[in-house]
Amino acid sequence: DCPAEAPEASVAVTGPVAYGPDSDLDVTELVAAGTTWSFDASSSTDPNDSCLVTPTDLTYTWGLTQSPTAFTGGLSAPTSAQPTLLADVPGDYALSVTVSDGALTDTATVAFSVTPTVSVAAPATVAEGSAVTVTASLSAASPTDITADYTVSSSDAASPDDYSLSDTTGRFSFPAGSTTATVELLTVDDTVYDPAEQL
Repeated sequence: DCPAEAPEASVAVTGPVAYGPDSDLDVTELVAAGTTWSFDASSSTDPNDSCLVTPTDLTYTWGLTQSPTAFTGGLSAPTSAQPTLLADVPGDYALSVTVSDGALTDTATVAFSVTPTVSVAAPATVAEGSAVTVTASLSAASPTDITADYTVSSSDAASPDDYSLSDTTGRFSFPAGSTTATVELLTVDDTVYDPAEQL
C-alpha cells in the first residue's frame, strides 16, 4: 500500500524576470504596469506516484489573494497548471496555487509588485532667460509614494552658462495618488549670441 502523502506544490514565474520553481516566491524586481505574467505549477510532484501503478493526475486551483483596489482583472485559466495574469494596475499582488492529488493538498504562493510607467514632457522651444518646466507623468496613480530619477544632459549647452540647475541629476517625487511631478530649469540670457541649443 502507498502511504498517504500530500503532493508538493511549486510554482515558477515568467515575466520580465524569471523565478522558481519554488513553494514560496517573492519577486523583488519592480516591473512596469501592463506586464503579462505567466505562472507554471507543472513542476509540482506527488510522492505517491513512485508506488502507484497509475500515477495520480494532479489538479490545480489558483487564486488571487492580494491586488490593488482598482484592479478588475483576474487569472486566465485558474484551474490549469499554467495561467497568466495581466497586471495593468500599479500596486502589490499575491496569488496562490493549491495542488491536489484527489485526497490531500499543498499550496505554493507568489508575491510581486507593479509600478506605473513614467513619461517626460517639456516645451519644445523657449527663449533665453525663460523658465522651463519639465513634467513627469505616471501612466496610473500608485497607492504608495513613487520616485523616478532624472539626468539633464546636452551636447551643446552647459550649466551655469546656458541654464541654471543646482545639479544635473535629481528625482521626481510622486505622492501616493498623484500622477504628475515637475522640476523647473531656468535658462540664462547672456550677452553672447548662440544658435539653438538642446537639452
